[in-house]
Amino acid sequence: MAGFLIFILRWAVAVSLLYIPYRMIMRHRAPHSLNRMLLAVTLILGFLLPFGSIFKTTAGNAISRSRSVLEQQFAHSQNPEDRYSPELLWYADGSDIVKMPISLFEDHVYLIINILIALYLAGVVYFGTTYFFQFVHLEQMIRESRKIRTKHLCEDVNIIVNENVSVPFSWMNWVILPPEDAKESAIVAHELAHARLHHSWDTLLCDITCLMLWWLPFIWMLRQDLQDVHEYQADQCVLRSGVTLDEYTEILLDRATVTRANTVVSALNQSPIKRRLIMLFSKPFSRWSFCKAVYLLPIILLSVTIFAQPKLFGPLTYRDLVSSGHQYTYSDITEPLPAEPRVKNMVNNFILRNPNTFVTLVFYDLHDMKRTKSFLLYLKSSQWARSVIAERSDMNTVFVISGIQGEVEEFRHSMEEWMCDEEVLAISREDFVHFQKALHFSDSPHYVTVSPDGLLVREAFGVNCFTYGPRVAKEQIDFLVNCRSDK
Repeated sequence: MAGFLIFILRWAVAVSLLYIPYRMIMRHRAPHSLNRMLLAVTLILGFLLPFGSIFKTTAGNAISRSRSVLEQQFAHSQNPEDRYSPELLWYADGSDIVKMPISLFEDHVYLIINILIALYLAGVVYFGTTYFFQFVHLEQMIRESRKIRTKHLCEDVNIIVNENVSVPFSWMNWVILPPEDAKESAIVAHELAHARLHHSWDTLLCDITCLMLWWLPFIWMLRQDLQDVHEYQADQCVLRSGVTLDEYTEILLDRATVTRANTVVSALNQSPIKRRLIMLFSKPFSRWSFCKAVYLLPIILLSVTIFAQPKLFGPLTYRDLVSSGHQYTYSDITEPLPAEPRVKNMVNNFILRNPNTFVTLVFYDLHDMKRTKSFLLYLKSSQWARSVIAERSDMNTVFVISGIQGEVEEFRHSMEEWMCDEEVLAISREDFVHFQKALHFSDSPHYVTVSPDGLLVREAFGVNCFTYGPRVAKEQIDFLVNCRSDK
């Protein structure tokens, strides 16, 4: 469900990005055929562009990263098991690490999100039911009508008359008329134009989009613009058929007060008469107006940029590598410890205190006080995931803290509430710097997994920040244990 709702949000963003420039640049300012094409392209690309996230790029950008993190927040709000686990992502271009605890939202915010989801689904059911009954009524109306012959008769369009219809309209290859309008050549020509230009397919595509994005104001504005363009095109066809402008204007004014027809069809009076009269009396558009359509190119590029999926390393790399089908051996996922004696001796001490156990070392530098609060938030948000890991006999976690003695004790006291029987080891600033140089890291917290036989687990396969909760952490630990047992 979370993936579907994220797609709906992306869909709404894509449609909005494509439609807003159209409304500002093209609406009522370009040939109707061009505007119809642009609105159809907006509907089609609005649906397709969100799938751009299946393509991964190593070029990070702030927009796509922010979108990615927010989507993960939303996805986790729908998964209680993972809600309180942390998130840590590395980007392939080597830029800054993004740290974001999954518990970004408080519980009452999650409740609001779920209420909004329920309202959205209720809206989809309501509009879906409304459209269904409108189509049922339309089908019944067509079945109860009688076919007639007129001078406008053509092979691919059926002209029928129904006494219960007050407004002439068309749907697909059907033109439905009130008896009094069957002999009005201008009205018949208007509805035939809708049928011959296949306007019903545009309407159907737009109605499906409205059904799924009913909460988005722009989609209803787009729908009205599309109906207007359809009417403008049909009006032009009527004038080209030989009906004079004065005669047709009189007909439009006469039909302006008649009850509007079913919303799924193309009706004579579905577009405001004032706008149609303005278009009828306006000058032809310049050929240069076609050039305005180039606005689509930067908008499409921007949309692709927003929906591009940054290629991630770190926690997700483990799953990417394992899912590739390659059979990794123990030697593939481990490497010797750094040769630096002090670091090697300290790591060996961790192993001696935790025999036959994989050890994840979490390095944290208290000198970086700006991140202390966020690190405590991480401890709180990851407590449940770490408690599940702490129950295992084949995995331990050790927090390695560097700082002034008083700061370390105060920080250790602050951590107590959120610890899960993990060991907390305070080391000197000098030793911490040795670890940084030997293990090649500068940022903290930093995570290193060491095997029971004193080997360093490669970063891609190490248990890293318990990302995505206990389920994935358990998968990673099982993977490490199985690789070691198969060596």
